[in-house]
Amino acid sequence: MFKTPLSPKPPIFQETFNFTHERLQAVNFGQQGLLSNGEINLLKDVITLRENTIAFCEEERGLLKHSYAKPYKIPLIPHELWQKKPIPIPKSIFAEFTELMTERIRTGLDEQSTSSYTSPIFCVAKSNGRLRIVPDLQEVNKVTIKDAFLQPHTEKYVDVFSERACYGIGEMLRGYHEREIDFTTNHGKFCINHWLLTSFQAHIKQK
Repeated sequence: MFKTPLSPKPPIFQETFNFTHERLQAVNFGQQGLLSNGEINLLKDVITLRENTIAFCEEERGLLKHSYAKPYKIPLIPHELWQKKPIPIPKSIFAEFTELMTERIRTGLDEQSTSSYTSPIFCVAKSNGRLRIVPDLQEVNKVTIKDAFLQPHTEKYVDVFSERACYGIGEMLRGYHEREIDFTTNHGKFCINHWLLTSFQAHIKQK
């Protein structure tokens, strides 16, 4: 049970098992002067109270319980399974590619599969020079029933924050990682990356 409401005079920060001084230094509270000392202390207290809900590294990242959010079920039209040839990985990036794939499997982002479906993957360079693995989901999207959900009007959200000061920044990609995806077909189950699916943008907008 979380301590609510929060104390207007939070206690002095003390290191815990998950929220250590080292991890505290990694938290970005904004540029100097953006927040007062009282606001920073309050944020430290919030993080300390909720330390078990925060992943400070990929290894700690988890999934929502099914009681909170059930796995995404993406409806498909009747289809035949496909087996596409892999795209060769250039030797110049093969070592980095192997290391990245090993890391993704180790942290649970990807998993080993014995599915009858096969689709290629390829790599592109990110702005920082590192590789981004991109699955080719053209065949999947051809048989996916598109979610026709319309994006709500921006004003609906803007009005709620009228005359309020808001701090925070979020990475949209993380919106895809907290729920499982259930992609079971008549030919078995296959594992895919969420964010390239045609219907997944609508699911994110609904959140």
